[in-house]
Amino acid sequence: MERVLLLSCLHEPVLDDALRALHAHQAARRLLPLPTYESILREFFTKFTSNQLLMNASGVAKSVKVLYERRALFEAIEDHASALRMTNTWTDAVNRPEIDGLQWCVAQVSSIAPLLLAQHVHERFTVVRDKAGKVAAEAAARSALNLSPDPLLLVLHVLLAFPKLDISFRVPREAATPSPHHQAQCIMHLDDMSMYLMQELNVVFDLVGIDISRVAAFCARTIVLDHHPEKTLNFIIARPAFFEPEIAALLVPALAELYAQGVTLVLRYIRASLTDARVAAVVPVHFTRLVEQWTDEYPAADMHTLINEFGLHDEFAHHVEAAAALSRRSSVRPRVVVHDPSVVYYSLPIDRDRVIFVDSDAAVEAAHAILLQSPVVAWDVEWRPDQMPVKSKCSIIQLACASHVFICDVVNHWTDAMQALVEAVVTASVPWKIGFGLVGDVHRLRYSFPDMSCFESLDDWENVVDIQTYLKSTSTKNQQRGTVGLSKCCQDILGFPLDKSQQISDWEARPLTEAQLVYAASDAYCLLDLVRELNPPEMRSMYM
Repeated sequence: MERVLLLSCLHEPVLDDALRALHAHQAARRLLPLPTYESILREFFTKFTSNQLLMNASGVAKSVKVLYERRALFEAIEDHASALRMTNTWTDAVNRPEIDGLQWCVAQVSSIAPLLLAQHVHERFTVVRDKAGKVAAEAAARSALNLSPDPLLLVLHVLLAFPKLDISFRVPREAATPSPHHQAQCIMHLDDMSMYLMQELNVVFDLVGIDISRVAAFCARTIVLDHHPEKTLNFIIARPAFFEPEIAALLVPALAELYAQGVTLVLRYIRASLTDARVAAVVPVHFTRLVEQWTDEYPAADMHTLINEFGLHDEFAHHVEAAAALSRRSSVRPRVVVHDPSVVYYSLPIDRDRVIFVDSDAAVEAAHAILLQSPVVAWDVEWRPDQMPVKSKCSIIQLACASHVFICDVVNHWTDAMQALVEAVVTASVPWKIGFGLVGDVHRLRYSFPDMSCFESLDDWENVVDIQTYLKSTSTKNQQRGTVGLSKCCQDILGFPLDKSQQISDWEARPLTEAQLVYAASDAYCLLDLVRELNPPEMRSMYM
């Protein structure tokens, strides 16, 4: 109800009218008397209004999206509603609407105070338009923080309350006097941080020096979960402490997992480890063995490059011999995954005529009309097995909604219209995008289509759930043993594994075989069934 009433204020055309509507709701005790609501309105009327500072339908739509993204704030307010009603701010909301929200938040003793303060700090720095405004915002924030008996601890709690909040304000280094309890708070809450936040806090608190093993475990987790593994990789490579043998052992499994998915930039760490004889004798072999273990799930994992670059021909003689035997054949192809007739596999639940091979303008138009009206679209990519040292480019992109699967021929029909379709799906807030191991897929897409800006970063995708990442972030068991593959995931959650016998077939051949089409459609559609069963929190309001 709080969000609904706050949203009603956004239908006023200008900020002053919206604030009057807000204060009227608060005076009538329909809305809690929080200065935070005024902060939200000021932010939205600054960011989402037209050049004439008028709120229009587009601005309201953007505001609704942000309100949903900040649902944790409103859920916390609801949880603390009884305590907030007992404050004296009912009178303040009516008689003193100019109350300083920053100072009000600092004065609260409730555990919700850091979250409310995060909103106010964010708003103060969002509405500034010049250097003078930024200086004033910094002064206001500093003045409010100084009211706290432990300003630095409060800042930590604020940052942890909104780990993805991107603000310019930082506690001045000269004013920061870290104590052991500040450092302990950081280490305790590492898993709640983004890589960016951990880097910022490490500068002030020297987290690497305090507990290198704990930070290494954090980095191993983050490099797999983050949309930008290069950020974590750069942090690791720049610090010699991460090349100690016992620390390298914590990092290498995560790096091997990413490499098997096609994220080859992780080799920078393996190459850098060669400068230390203690690590060089162990890390490349350990890394390559772990990659080999992933080849059941990722048959195209490039073992050839690892064996040659790191001189591991003796350690992996069996692989070298197998590769030599394959090279003597008429075509080089990876190990075949055999269909087991005794196994009941996942079966595509839609009619076969709803699987559309998109290789014409008419098919692109039909896909565009259906997919952009769908609340959820599953996303998958296939490519021909790599023939080293040449990497294959994407051959098809599968886009599945509840009623259809569209298999886009990006080899022969990568037209402007198809590019527009793909970009529209990626950048639209609706539909939600569902994938599995999207970091590897986007890495291959970026290699295949370097001119498509939407493949530069997953951060540019609107409303995404990577099921592999979600499982790893929510399951302690998965975190301990490494991420399960898609087929095993289907087995565990849906009761049936995927038939992977077509995974390493020639996806550039045209026409695709019936078995390839059914495999490609199933590989994408099963993601819809998985996300429905998993029901991740960010999608629980969706109708599927």
